[in-house]
Amino acid sequence: MASAGHSPARTCIVSGAQCEPADLLRFVVAPDGTVVPDLGAKLPGRGAWVSLDRRLVENAIAKKSFERAFRRPLTVPEDLADLVDRLLLKRALEALSLARKSGNVVTGFEKVDARIASGEAAILISAHDASDGGAGRLARKQTAVCRSAERPPRIIDILTKAELGLAIGRPTVVHAALGPGRTSDGFMAAIVRLARYRNSVACTSRDLADAQDDHSAAPHDLGPETEEV
Repeated sequence: MASAGHSPARTCIVSGAQCEPADLLRFVVAPDGTVVPDLGAKLPGRGAWVSLDRRLVENAIAKKSFERAFRRPLTVPEDLADLVDRLLLKRALEALSLARKSGNVVTGFEKVDARIASGEAAILISAHDASDGGAGRLARKQTAVCRSAERPPRIIDILTKAELGLAIGRPTVVHAALGPGRTSDGFMAAIVRLARYRNSVACTSRDLADAQDDHSAAPHDLGPETEEV
């Protein structure tokens, strides 16, 4: 049986690595025979699992791993890896939008700087295409504050100004900060999955390590490469 509080581990159809579902991507076959991503792992039918890494999704396409896993001819979109990226990004932006609607987000250099100084900035976000000057100053300040509070500095810079603006309801956003709470935790979980998929170092290495440790702290039952949901 699986350890209490954990789902049975699954096997990546490309690498053979055995991981919890949170560290994998699930794919199912649509009625027309097309492979589609199931990021919520809730769609019915048999599923195949690939590690949370864009390169492995691309390898699964090139090596026909989906056809072997499902044991049938399939239509695998050439842009499947791009589709996964777009869906992961969409989930992250939706989580950020939810945090904004709950009043847990401030934007603009001065407001973000003040939030950091107060010690209430659980997550700092600077746009990937922001100037290094302002982003660097905020990142250094956030790191210093978090270090004195003995907590990891959660600093995100994999989203563009336009993407941040889309989530927050403005044309563009350069800097934002989230306070502590469930909405910031939800955003962090979503953005870490996107960063891991892109194999990005834009999230702090401590956050990525913590996310992995949270899912691998205890032994789990090992599940098959495909399963019924």
